[in-house]
Order: sequence, then C-alpha cells, then structure tokens
Amino acid sequence: MRPESHEKPTPVNPEEDRFFSLFRNTVSAAQQHKLIRSGDPDVMAQILWSGLHGAIALPLNLDRLALEPPEQATEHMIDALLEWLKP
Repeated sequence: MRPESHEKPTPVNPEEDRFFSLFRNTVSAAQQHKLIRSGDPDVMAQILWSGLHGAIALPLNLDRLALEPPEQATEHMIDALLEWLKP
C-alpha cells in the first residue's frame, strides 16, 4: 500500500512502458504462430503479468498469512498460466 505521504503517479498508456510492450508483443507473436490461445494481447499480457506478480508479491506483502513462499507459488502460477494459454 502506498504511504499517504507519496503522491499517486499519473498513469501512462501501457504501450509507453518498455516491459509491458515487450510482454504484449511476445503474446501477439505467439498468437500469430498459433502457439497460444487467441484474445486481446493487451489484456492477456496484463493477466500474465498480474498472475506472476501476485505469486511473487502476495507471500512477501501479506506476511501475516502462512502462504507458500514465492519460489513454490510462482511455479504453480506459471503452470496455471501456461495451461490457460493453450490454444
């Protein structure tokens, strides 16, 4: 959670973010080669990024819960996301 003393940044279009653009372009290329399911590449990139981020960050940021460590949670999340991506 952002401390109240820090202002919320002005959101930018995800296409302006280098990492997101690379991720989205990879999704789009994989779709063109029929390696993954069809769908909006922007949405799919956000879902993939969110899933991986959550698997890593949730156990670290919610240390009040006895969650699996990121090393284990990430492996399961990657498996789940890869299953979701199947054409």
